[in-house]
Amino acid sequence: MDSKNYTQVLIDGKIYTLGGSEDEAYLQKAASYVNDKSAQMRKLPGFTKQSADYQTVMTELNIADDYFKALEWAEGMERQKNDMEKETYSLKHELVSTQMKLEAVLKDLEERQRELDRLTKVTAQMEEELKEAREAAVARESEIAREAEAAKAVETAREAEAAKAAETAREAEAAKAAETAREAEAARAAETAREAETAQTVETAMEAQAVREARIAQAAEPVREGLSVHPEGTARELNIQVSETIQARENIQVSETIQDRGTIQATETIQATESIQSTEAIQARESIQSTEAIQARESIQSTEAIQAREAIQATETTTTVSLSEGNTATGSQPLQAATPVTQTASPAETARKEAAVTLHTTGISDEELAKKALQAAKKANSHRGGRR
Repeated sequence: MDSKNYTQVLIDGKIYTLGGSEDEAYLQKAASYVNDKSAQMRKLPGFTKQSADYQTVMTELNIADDYFKALEWAEGMERQKNDMEKETYSLKHELVSTQMKLEAVLKDLEERQRELDRLTKVTAQMEEELKEAREAAVARESEIAREAEAAKAVETAREAEAAKAAETAREAEAAKAAETAREAEAARAAETAREAETAQTVETAMEAQAVREARIAQAAEPVREGLSVHPEGTARELNIQVSETIQARENIQVSETIQDRGTIQATETIQATESIQSTEAIQARESIQSTEAIQARESIQSTEAIQAREAIQATETTTTVSLSEGNTATGSQPLQAATPVTQTASPAETARKEAAVTLHTTGISDEELAKKALQAAKKANSHRGGRR
């Protein structure tokens, strides 16, 4: 058992000994309260005139009244305390919930900030790639323009060279034609001389024949006179021999003249044919070279322009799609890392390069081209000769 504490207290002018488990201060406080209450009651008017029992009962009733009032106040304070504890608990729960929501919001804000930073970097990278692609496209267009100018210069040089070659061929053809004309003129002069010589020879032969006939007549006159058998047959035989000799010489001269004329005509025909063939070969080579140069230049220019436009459109489309996907994902959920764009050569670019390499490696030389054109001209001439 707990030990009791005892102390002496003063109540209403009398000393009492109190004992209890409380400490002395509490006992003194209780005794002081009763003493104060008795003093307070005695101060009331007419209280001291009452009997001692009445005074004691009234003091006890006032103490009881104070007790019940204190108890009621304590109960009210207890209820208030409980209400306040409940409210405090609710506020604490709400505070915890609010703190959890705040932490979730802060976490989401941090994630969105990180995603915004990443998208900003991706956007800057895309803009840089787009800028590089545009610069590359501009550089490519400049290169295409320079290549076109170079091709045009080469074509101009080739056209000048072809014109020079054509001029040289025309000069050679003109010189050859002049030489052919001179040879034909010389041949005609020779033929005229041979005709004059032939005419002179025929005239001389006729004169000689006339002299021979006269001599034969003179020589045959005594024979005719002395012969008695077949005088007419012998004269006819002599005349026939002379005529045959003259005709043989004339036939030989005519044959020689015809042969000379045939030789001159054949020479002129061969020269004209060769001139036509060379002219057609030069024209065919110039036409083929100019056609191939124009086709190659147009093909290269069109292919490179299409490739440049496709590269720009593909770069801009890729950038727009990447940015659109990034914005859509930002509104719903965190975005994944954007896949880097790898630029690869298009099939048209590869085919163009292979065609250019093939064009440079398998080109036909000018000599082979001239030979083929000459063969074609010869075939055309042979066909024309067959039709004639």
